[in-house]
Amino acid sequence: MGGTKIQKALELATCLRGSAQAILSDLRPDLRRSYAHLVAALTSRFQPSNQAELYRAQMKGKSRNKDQSLPELAQDIKRVTRLAYPTAPIEVREQLARDCFIDSLNDADLEWAIFQGKPNSIDDSVRMGLEFEAFNSGHRRKFNSRAALRMQSSISDDEEGPEIHMNSIIDRLAKIENNQSQHKPSFKSEATCLFLWN
Repeated sequence: MGGTKIQKALELATCLRGSAQAILSDLRPDLRRSYAHLVAALTSRFQPSNQAELYRAQMKGKSRNKDQSLPELAQDIKRVTRLAYPTAPIEVREQLARDCFIDSLNDADLEWAIFQGKPNSIDDSVRMGLEFEAFNSGHRRKFNSRAALRMQSSISDDEEGPEIHMNSIIDRLAKIENNQSQHKPSFKSEATCLFLWN
């Protein structure tokens, strides 16, 4: 039985890389073959009990980065939640992660949409958030294309408008001139008539 514990310790030691491997060199040579001592040394370095408070503080201050996708944010929150509450039941961690996710979105409309959907898990929250963002993105594109068409239409109307308006004025003036020349009274005949009466 002692041989299998030494074998497990050796297998674990050969898998260590980077700073984890440095911990192995910090152990006394006789403790390097003890699986229990090796696990204890790794645990005290990488998972000290006081770090849970640090991760809880990270959860409280969590906020979505500008270019961070919702799945990336969720993955990060799941990791921090696992580290902040390592002994909590999965259901509790899931609720804590979901609430942290919603609170960290930095978008009141998105937060409200997800909250209204009553998600059961962080994965449900991500799905609802992606649907909301897709809808908003499509709606914005549609609205922007309609606004661009309206703007283009008004520019076209403005460009054609003065020319059409000027042609209309010229046509009216020509008609008025034509009508006046046809119905123009002869001043000569009136003057003659007046002269005769005097």
